[in-house]
Amino acid sequence: MKLMRRIDKQLSNSMAEAILVQNHYGILSIVLPDGTPYGVPVNYGYVDHEIIIHGATEGTKIDAIRINPFACFTVVHAVINDFIHLNTKYTSTIVHGNIKIITNPEEKRMYLIKLVSHYGLTERDIKTNLITETDITAVLVMSIDQITAKGQADFVQL
Repeated sequence: MKLMRRIDKQLSNSMAEAILVQNHYGILSIVLPDGTPYGVPVNYGYVDHEIIIHGATEGTKIDAIRINPFACFTVVHAVINDFIHLNTKYTSTIVHGNIKIITNPEEKRMYLIKLVSHYGLTERDIKTNLITETDITAVLVMSIDQITAKGQADFVQL
């Protein structure tokens, strides 16, 4: 991977992880089979250094991941626009890695429980839905090959 151009804006890996822990929505970017870039907003869980995403069992996202599992995931934590100075203050994390489509029902169940734990819920909270939804829900797990964070150090409020 190419080094960050504005190294003065680079934040630590622990800050990058804190951004993932504290947020709930990100943009999953993948490449479609025809080479078209595709970015889709998703909710996610970040547990045990993995990004967990759930969704429909068929569609554009699943079709593309089956062919090319390499992805980029971006989370923007905070934004303040300073248009007078033509500036924006923000913090963000970008992750690169491969996505695995989980098919084993027990493994899917385990990852769905991890996913909801990111939101402060437990297995008990989702027990009924876990029984009915596991078979009809796709579970995607992104391993992290590279993680970077960027922002203004004086603006970071994690």
